[in-house]
Amino acid sequence: MAVLLVVLYHADVPGVTGGYVGVDVFFVISGFLITAALVAEAEREGRIALARFYGRRMRRLLPAAVIVMVFTVLLARVALPVSQVQSLVRDTFFAAVYGINYHLAAEGVEYQNATAPPSALQHFWSLSVEEQFYVFWPLLIVLALVLGRQRRFRTVMVVAISVVSAGTLLASVLQTPENTSLAYFSIHTRAWELGAGALLALTAHRLALPDRARVLLAWGGMAAIVATAFLYTERTLYPGWAAIVPVAGAVALLAAGTGGTVPSMQRFLGHGAMQYMGKVSYAWYLWHWPLLVLLPAWVGYELGWGYRVEIVFLAFWAAVLTYFVEDAAARHSLTLRGWLAAGSGMSAVAVLTALGILVTLPNVVGTGVARQDVFATDVTSVQQELRASLSLAAVPRNLDPELTRISDDYPATTAAGCHLDLRDVRQGTCLFGDPEGAEVMVLVGDSHAEQWFPALDAEARANGYQLYSLTKSACPIASIGTVYSNDLKREYSECDTWRSELGERVRSLDADVLVSSQADAVPWDTVSDTEWARGTVSALRDMAGPDTSVVYLGDTPAAQADPETCLQENVERAAACAFDESGSFPFPERRGAVQASVTSAGWTYVDTLPFFCRESSGECPMVVNNIVQPRDSTGHMTATYSAWLAPVLAPLFQEQS
Repeated sequence: MAVLLVVLYHADVPGVTGGYVGVDVFFVISGFLITAALVAEAEREGRIALARFYGRRMRRLLPAAVIVMVFTVLLARVALPVSQVQSLVRDTFFAAVYGINYHLAAEGVEYQNATAPPSALQHFWSLSVEEQFYVFWPLLIVLALVLGRQRRFRTVMVVAISVVSAGTLLASVLQTPENTSLAYFSIHTRAWELGAGALLALTAHRLALPDRARVLLAWGGMAAIVATAFLYTERTLYPGWAAIVPVAGAVALLAAGTGGTVPSMQRFLGHGAMQYMGKVSYAWYLWHWPLLVLLPAWVGYELGWGYRVEIVFLAFWAAVLTYFVEDAAARHSLTLRGWLAAGSGMSAVAVLTALGILVTLPNVVGTGVARQDVFATDVTSVQQELRASLSLAAVPRNLDPELTRISDDYPATTAAGCHLDLRDVRQGTCLFGDPEGAEVMVLVGDSHAEQWFPALDAEARANGYQLYSLTKSACPIASIGTVYSNDLKREYSECDTWRSELGERVRSLDADVLVSSQADAVPWDTVSDTEWARGTVSALRDMAGPDTSVVYLGDTPAAQADPETCLQENVERAAACAFDESGSFPFPERRGAVQASVTSAGWTYVDTLPFFCRESSGECPMVVNNIVQPRDSTGHMTATYSAWLAPVLAPLFQEQS
């Protein structure tokens, strides 16, 4: 049931919106089985053979895991663009040493990484959690055995596990709203789920349940697991409190089967098909995700859920074949020392294969003629370059930024800590431009405002302006109340805090010019276009002084494909990556509503669309001359392109001087 829910969820089967709870069921089962086996050994022999335990874990887990890792990097080599293969090689190293969960947590913390494609080895995070559990859990049992001796061993174990479980559950509840990524992937927020199974293993011998209670526990537990799989969604704040329901369901289901049976449940879970799925569930879990990620990339387009279900069945047959390897490893008569050596060797094979792929990757550069630097002077010159670039054949060999660094081409304010991430609310001085300038310009907004910093900074230095850059990820300046963060899976309270302090900060700077922009799609459909426009004007009016000139830069178009991926796959035909402005704005009328409100307030509205797309056709090239225009597929431009547009924004400074 656990693996079935996970694979159906990953296949995007309609309705199974919370199938990720299957991983929690895995954890409960692991805690139950491992603890039961170790406690039985401790009571039977008065000790635990740690080396034998770790050798068994290697024999059980490593053969299938290494096969899948090697296959994944080999298939990725032909299915993914070079930059994604390079990223996967890093993931392979972390997966091989069972540390990918914290690697993913660190990557997921950054809002700027939100648009990055998922790793084909991302699912190894749960194996890392279990392996980390296997490292310290036997040591805890050994300690309990020493402290409690044989007679009070179980009592000491129950107390120790209860403390660990309560502490990690508390950590999960507290950390989930603050850092969802870290809470989701970490052992210190997941150990309580394994601990719940462990506590059941220690107390199962005391359960004396009547048949009716067993039936209620069994079907009630199953109902809790299945219900959460269909009722939870991507917006559920998870794990936190929400994880208690599927964990409790798994514990109840296991408890119902200890010391007795539930015939009705036995007929269901004991069916031959269910038993066989359970037997190959580990390998099925390993295979399904790489195939779901890599096969669509190989064919070149996204697949619907029907095709994804077929991929899941393909993964099942791969798991059946892999099970023969698992079974052979389980029956192999290697000594413990032999398995420890073999385990290290197998992990090394995965890492060396990934490194071999890395060193054989081609140096991806443009093959086209190097383009002469052409400087934008006004909108007309930009339009001319856009028109010429739409017929561009091969990617220029002097492409800027390089093909493998497009997604990293952020404004300098990101590295300087002046563009705040989701959880940050404190901003430094963030003074740029000409620090001794006589005029003051302030840039405020979200990342769609920050992207204009390179252009504004160049002109601020040229025109004697101090430039303060005060921006925050996914935090609109519009006064529309608290917005919901899909990344945090909760209300974005940090945005409210920052905005309340931003107004006072901007007023204290007594700006000559206040420049702002924001992503129109951030609140999605929770507000009307009119409410968004009014909220924008209201917020800017609150920040602007009586003599402040206000300039609003209209939102920028979003490419329909990831530029780094598209250009690497179309090195010989760069024009194939051009996109159309008609599909670039989820709420196309919102830009017009903002423009009307800003101009009605007597301020300057800059229509930025002609900076990116041809006015006559609406076509938007990804490469303009030798510069990459979009940084990602969510409406951000590269810092290089922003700097190129600097002369186009020169009138904003000259009109105020």
